[in-house]
Amino acid sequence: MSSHGKIWFRRRRFGWGWSPATKEGWGVLLAYLLVILACKSALSHHGPALPVAVVVATLGLIAICYARGEAPGWRWGDN
Repeated sequence: MSSHGKIWFRRRRFGWGWSPATKEGWGVLLAYLLVILACKSALSHHGPALPVAVVVATLGLIAICYARGEAPGWRWGDN
């Protein structure tokens, strides 16, 4: 569980990962998507720069989910 108070991301009901649970979580997800689109526009002709930017942005998203979300783990729907 997040040590910062309000949880922005809840564990997914099935599988592993998170889903946005608050407007802050949705804002983080929207910002991530906008960063990916901006990188695609700016770096589409720069060879390996685009995949590197996507990996860095994704690692940042995962870090935020860990910091502001429930503990990750596999779920099968009922637990």
